[in-house]
Amino acid sequence: MKKFFGGMFLLFLALSSCKSKSYFTHTIQGEQLEITKETQEDEVIMDYLSPFRYHLNKYLDKVLAYNKETMIKEISALNMPIGNFMADAIYEEADPYFLKIRKRHIDFAMFNWGGIRTEIPKGEVTTRMIYQIMPFENQLVVVELTGDTLYELAKYLIDTKYPHPISKQVELTIDKKGEIISFLVNKKPVQRKKRYFVCTYDYLYNGGDRMNFFSKGLSSTYINYECRDALLNYLKKVDTLDFRTDHRFTLKE
Repeated sequence: MKKFFGGMFLLFLALSSCKSKSYFTHTIQGEQLEITKETQEDEVIMDYLSPFRYHLNKYLDKVLAYNKETMIKEISALNMPIGNFMADAIYEEADPYFLKIRKRHIDFAMFNWGGIRTEIPKGEVTTRMIYQIMPFENQLVVVELTGDTLYELAKYLIDTKYPHPISKQVELTIDKKGEIISFLVNKKPVQRKKRYFVCTYDYLYNGGDRMNFFSKGLSSTYINYECRDALLNYLKKVDTLDFRTDHRFTLKE
């Protein structure tokens, strides 16, 4: 019984102690510090970060390949070299992954013009350049679409008039009125009832850039591969880049 009352007394003291100590935040004081070119570096912090900066720069400045001609982000044609590089490189990297998962090949790859953030100058191509071109953590996804939906995709390309990156398996030719003259995938006319597998990334699959046709997909397969990693791995396998404006989306005069 004494133990019972002793325990109750200790519990009472603990609760009383908790109630007697209340903490409140009355005011928060601070000041805004402007960082300009004249702001002096903290030598202690800089010395601490120096080894990390060295290894990061060593990784980013690694040369992966050589680019024969400067590839800029432009809209003077319906397809552009830098977009062709991006689409073809990712197609080549993603197809073996998809084949292993679904026992099918990807028919083509398509991405968005806005996703390319800078150019690739003539000369050595480094890891840093690829991070600048593709700074996003976009995951690759393969969407199963009918031929009917591919015609919606084609209409989107015609209406926007931007050189969205499309891999070389596509040959879309239009006239001055925006009418389709021919629409081929892997050298064969697109069949409206046939099913096609299109590689893109998750942002577009979810309706980014108003690519709403992807929402009509019959299936989707995430292949656990980031877009930027695909570009980096592709460059590690090639020696020289030589991409041009070509036949994949063209206007017939």
